[in-house]
Amino acid sequence: MFRDTYQCVYPVDLVEPKTGAPVNTLLAICHMDTSPWPENPVAFKLLKLRPGQGEACHWFTQVDLAWILDGESMQGRHGVVQ
Repeated sequence: MFRDTYQCVYPVDLVEPKTGAPVNTLLAICHMDTSPWPENPVAFKLLKLRPGQGEACHWFTQVDLAWILDGESMQGRHGVVQ
């Protein structure tokens, strides 16, 4: 997991509801502070929120791509890599 003041990255295991067997692992990348965001993102309109009133998360599967700094690049930055 990576987290800092503004973002968190969580691994999330999906399981088959009846058996509890693992199906897949996804990543949830969450923006924890949306207060500096503009007023008009579609997500805010759909959720009836304004900037700063909630978190915004993206779900990534094994076929999605996200550019994330590695641990070495994170040295000296705010945040924790676990």
